[in-house]
Amino acid sequence: MITHMSDLQDVSVKVPADRLGEFYEWFGRWMRQPSPPEPPNSNVELTAWDPDTDYELAVAAWRTLPLRARLVLGTLIDHPDRRYTGDELASLHDIPNGKYGLAGALAWPGRRMRKLGRTLPIQVDNNPSGGSLYWMTPRIARLWGKARDRADDPKDQSDGP
Repeated sequence: MITHMSDLQDVSVKVPADRLGEFYEWFGRWMRQPSPPEPPNSNVELTAWDPDTDYELAVAAWRTLPLRARLVLGTLIDHPDRRYTGDELASLHDIPNGKYGLAGALAWPGRRMRKLGRTLPIQVDNNPSGGSLYWMTPRIARLWGKARDRADDPKDQSDGP
């Protein structure tokens, strides 16, 4: 729970005029909720993805990803070993705010993978020109490419594990 006004951050969002009242209701309910506790597995060592054992888990994980994360991961899947800057990936997928927007687009999927006990299926290196370089190894790209194909197949919409 927020205890001091100094703990608050100003945020601006665009809300459809006809849903403004609904937004304020939702926001009021959200503000009354206690802050979520620290995840119990926050100190757990995360496991890298293993193509020999993690296919079903990757299918289930893909199905939970928001569109922007799917687009970014899809690019890395389709071009294994190619290093992209955050600004390049953001530009390719119309993610606002460049590398900062990309970091935001990958934040929730990173938390989701953490709950699964896994890392994001990507590699991140320092870019000598500043920022980061994002890429995926061919082995992990094959796993996630197969997972994406199955997860996106309209004939196979089982929930998986």
